[in-house]
Amino acid sequence: MVDQEKHPLVSIPSSLAGKRVCIVCPDAYPLLNASVAKASSSGAGGAEAQLSTIGLALARVGLDVHFIVADCGQAEQVEVGGVTAHRATFRYMGGSKKYVLPDWLRLWRILRRIRADYHLIKVPRHLLFLLGLFCRVHGGHLILIGQKDSDLVESIIRSNEGAKGWWLYVVGMRFVSAVAAQTEVQRLGFQKMFGKDAVVIRNVLTLPDDNDIRKENYVLWAGNSSDDKQPHLVLELARALPDVQFRMIMTLTLRRNDDSFIRDQLSTLPNLEYLGAVPFGEIAGHYKHARLFISTSKCEGFPNTFLQSWQYRTPVVSLLVDPDGVIERHNLGRLSGSLENMVAHIRELYDAAALCDKLGDNSHRYAYEYHSLESAVNGYRNLLAGLDRQR
Repeated sequence: MVDQEKHPLVSIPSSLAGKRVCIVCPDAYPLLNASVAKASSSGAGGAEAQLSTIGLALARVGLDVHFIVADCGQAEQVEVGGVTAHRATFRYMGGSKKYVLPDWLRLWRILRRIRADYHLIKVPRHLLFLLGLFCRVHGGHLILIGQKDSDLVESIIRSNEGAKGWWLYVVGMRFVSAVAAQTEVQRLGFQKMFGKDAVVIRNVLTLPDDNDIRKENYVLWAGNSSDDKQPHLVLELARALPDVQFRMIMTLTLRRNDDSFIRDQLSTLPNLEYLGAVPFGEIAGHYKHARLFISTSKCEGFPNTFLQSWQYRTPVVSLLVDPDGVIERHNLGRLSGSLENMVAHIRELYDAAALCDKLGDNSHRYAYEYHSLESAVNGYRNLLAGLDRQR
């Protein structure tokens, strides 16, 4: 995680001092507790890195921050890094649905124990309904933080989660007091779909500051195994560029928990190094030394992987995703649009170290100018203060 002590933050208004914030983020505990993070290689991803970083920072400026997290073998309530982590159970997620009611009842009891003024959630989205109902009964504001652009496409949600998932989302959104969008595209989407006036608060840098960056000749892909990420395309790229070295890091998801579609083909692809899942505490070195980062995703919000790359001067070659057009506008890599173009772009930059270094400098400058922790904390401070004034 980013060294937060190096980032002086703005103070909060006196009206917010001591106010209680509850962040619901099941897979966040390994990122809050360094000892667990070193032993963990699954679950936590971009959403968890963002919420952990923001939650720890909000605690530093004087808010009373609580996390509700899944069971990692920790005590029921743990003080860590200036925040309080409460152990819940989410057995129904990836397990039997018979656990929905007992898990939700336990979560409700934890929410009653915390009695937060503000409740923040990014994923899982279906919990909006339960959190909204709690806020309606017991008080407090509910804040949704945008995740993927596809969360604003009804047909995709219905296809992935069915009518019940769509219903929970729509009803949950009626309880939401405020929305923090990652991009201008998301802001407009929340307005069009739900009539919610979202505020844009950009994602923050989550890896340690480090200027000791020495590039090696490999192309990095990192993500999860979901269909949206299209990890199978890495195999096609490696076949098309046999003299380019690829490194692949992939976390399995509940929907796709088998990586044999990658492992079974490694013997025919000597230029593809597959590492599987890597603990968050070890991920920085892979970004730091990569010549390029590639994204094969169909849909994202503002990818944490892009920021992690740019933070360490690594340009991005993206197949389809360019959040708010920043790659092209700030010259941070290449937006390909097709697999054929992507092959050409990887070849172009892999063979041109000077050009890659120039794009890397642009990337580093952009990341620190637009995605600082200070700017995001200021955005949440203003958001919470605005809700406080509405009471």
